[in-house]
Amino acid sequence: MMQGIRIRQPGRKDKEQMMKLVRKLYSKKSRKQIELFDQNYLNCLQSTYIAEKDGKIIAYLALGGNQTKIDIGDLYVLKDYRRFGIASELIRLTIERAKKMGRKFIEVSPRKWNKAAQKLYAKFGFKQIG
Repeated sequence: MMQGIRIRQPGRKDKEQMMKLVRKLYSKKSRKQIELFDQNYLNCLQSTYIAEKDGKIIAYLALGGNQTKIDIGDLYVLKDYRRFGIASELIRLTIERAKKMGRKFIEVSPRKWNKAAQKLYAKFGFKQIG
């Protein structure tokens, strides 16, 4: 992974930067998703990881789930920081977290057009179901 990257869970002070990333991910196509994230930000802090470099949030991974599985809802890395292993590290942390929590499954739903995400998940042994 790239030098100088710190991965952690976000806090209240990170909301403005997080919202910038969410807006980039969803653009204007999904205003409802952006509003939901904004409204539920404080409830999501414990189920989100962020990657930052020099105080700037450059990636995030948002999780959901239930008693038997973890869902990777969003995984987004700013374009200039892709292909440096950041997404891989976020997925590795998610797998570690699932094991510690006793979850048997991790569910991901990459968009059909997102071949890079599909390849990344396959690298970690995720299989397509359905």
